[in-house]
Amino acid sequence: MAWFRNRLIHIYWDIDNDRIYDLLREDVGDIEQYLAEYIRALQRK
Repeated sequence: MAWFRNRLIHIYWDIDNDRIYDLLREDVGDIEQYLAEYIRALQRK
C-alpha cells in the first residue's frame, strides 16, 4: 500500500482507475488494518 500511496501522490497523472479499483478490492484488509490503528491512535490522545 505504501507503493500505491506514493504513486497516487507523486505520479497522479499516470494512474489507471481500473488498477486503483482492483487494489482497493484486493487489499481491503490493509485498509481496514490501517483504519483500526488510526482509530486506536486517536483514542489514546
